[in-house]
Amino acid sequence: MARYGQNFKDRAVARLLPPESAAVESVARDLSISVSTLERWRAWTAAARFEAVLASAMLDEANKNAWCREYGIYPQQLEQWRHQAGARLRPACQTAGITVRTLQRWRSHGGLLVGDKRPTAERATPSHALSEEARAQILARVNEPRFAELPPARIVPMLADEGVYLASESSFQRILRAHGQTAHRGRSRAPQPSRRPGTHIATSPGQVWCRDMTYLPTQVQGHWFYLYLIMDLYSRKIVGWEVHPRDDADHAVHLLKRTALAEGIHASVERPVLHGDNGSTLKATTALAMLNWLRYTRTAPLRG
Repeated sequence: MARYGQNFKDRAVARLLPPESAAVESVARDLSISVSTLERWRAWTAAARFEAVLASAMLDEANKNAWCREYGIYPQQLEQWRHQAGARLRPACQTAGITVRTLQRWRSHGGLLVGDKRPTAERATPSHALSEEARAQILARVNEPRFAELPPARIVPMLADEGVYLASESSFQRILRAHGQTAHRGRSRAPQPSRRPGTHIATSPGQVWCRDMTYLPTQVQGHWFYLYLIMDLYSRKIVGWEVHPRDDADHAVHLLKRTALAEGIHASVERPVLHGDNGSTLKATTALAMLNWLRYTRTAPLRG
């Protein structure tokens, strides 16, 4: 008699549950086992009951009865599982990302049947919102000849000096944006969206190195030693370090060259990615020239 491991049984039963919800006959045929054996494996554990309750929660009575016939359970069992085998209300709401009060409101207003109506709800206009006449007045004021070349940050103070207040600078900006009047003007470069910083994942030693310089306190107040260090990201091995009494780019260059020789990087085909900050010493011309000579790939965090 063939014996199947528990992992094999769990994978077989998982195909019967959402999201796949495969038929028993199909799974039995794919795995070359009998339907009765697969039915015996499908013991309705707590996890399986929870999946069954979730899968049938949005079904009407007729579809729920058909679902119960398909999976070989009675509607009374499903109702019992819903009341007894489920989680407590508060942890269940936390898992779903809603509050208990939201679920209560959905139940009282038929929200479980029609869904969340908040995105399509008609909300009253706030009492302090600008009227259409006020918006038109602001738009006409900013397009006057004396304000035609000025931004809202200068228009609002000039109007305030005249004793006129129409709205805040942000309101001026929102109205101009709504009417498509915020295009960049002038010879200066338009603001550019910040690019996402690059990431490097090390799966073995020698792929990504991290370098930095830090201060070491001494017995003399105001006097420091400077530690230059290079560490392998994957193994956390300190591949190179030096301590100097002063900060100089030549020290960083010497450490890079000495570490490359000690680790045999200068003779290897695959060079590590060297990640560091934007410190002046580490991005000096001499340090960058050494990186180029060693054919390192340099990365640095973005500013701002």
